[in-house]
Amino acid sequence: MWTEKHRPGSINEMALPEETREIFSEIMAGCAEKRRGVPNLLLFGPPGSGKTSLALILSASVTERENILELNASSDREIGVIRTKIKKFAESRSHTGQTKIIIMDECEYLTQDAQHCLRRIIEDTQRNTRFIFITNYVKRVIDPIRSRLVALKIPGVKKSEGLKVLQRVKSEENMDIAEADMEYILEIAEGDMRKALLFLQTVGQSRAEPAEHRTVIREASGVVPAEITDRVFSAENVREALEAAESLARTGYPVLSIVQEVSKRVALLPGNSKAALKMLQELSLCEENIISGGPDSAHLISVTMSALSMRHGAER
Repeated sequence: MWTEKHRPGSINEMALPEETREIFSEIMAGCAEKRRGVPNLLLFGPPGSGKTSLALILSASVTERENILELNASSDREIGVIRTKIKKFAESRSHTGQTKIIIMDECEYLTQDAQHCLRRIIEDTQRNTRFIFITNYVKRVIDPIRSRLVALKIPGVKKSEGLKVLQRVKSEENMDIAEADMEYILEIAEGDMRKALLFLQTVGQSRAEPAEHRTVIREASGVVPAEITDRVFSAENVREALEAAESLARTGYPVLSIVQEVSKRVALLPGNSKAALKMLQELSLCEENIISGGPDSAHLISVTMSALSMRHGAER
């Protein structure tokens, strides 16, 4: 997988905002010069923003690989793992005298009991062990844990920074892909660099002609084409709205994806008409209903009827 093959080995290879890069560069410089040690950290932010890569780069700059324990809390989540594997590793001293680091990825999946158990371990082993917690949802980490860590938000990747990474990978893989298509990948990925690399790998291994790259990207991402969402806005009466909903159901695209694409189009409409705002509210409720359940046909009828209502409201 290119997400692992091209995982950045240094902070300069990462798609980061300058202020975030400076913070971690300063932490690593301080550790290298022995002016200060690495603090216990809580890295949070959206998926694919580089949290795990940052933790690995920082850990490698501080200590040897044998002194790093990387765990995924989605599988190692029970209190038994905390009391055996983690506690034993944290309490033992490195034979080189270096700091030991425990990386807890996806720590929001830790049970409440496991998090409370970790609280004491963090305190008792602070002389020789540091913890780096990684999460997409910081509010799922209990307050006693958060109060013992330095919380740093890692924002989603900006298009300009992400483009540099994709250009580097394109060069290393000897790909023939237009810059406009790489920008399209980043637009669809919405700040998730992991997702962007997966789409780039799909294009690179598809053997498609450059003119077909946009189609390959769209199909790999599941993005609903504009000609599909056009049907939502094409109806002029109730009968056509019902027919549009039926035709949308036959396309095979997930209803949630259709609603999200329609929402983006409505949000980009010029002005702030009451009809458009009302449709956005109805689409928001429709998205909630989709998650709760119910037949796809009913949700699609709700979408096309909302579009019809917005159209008549705008005409008035």
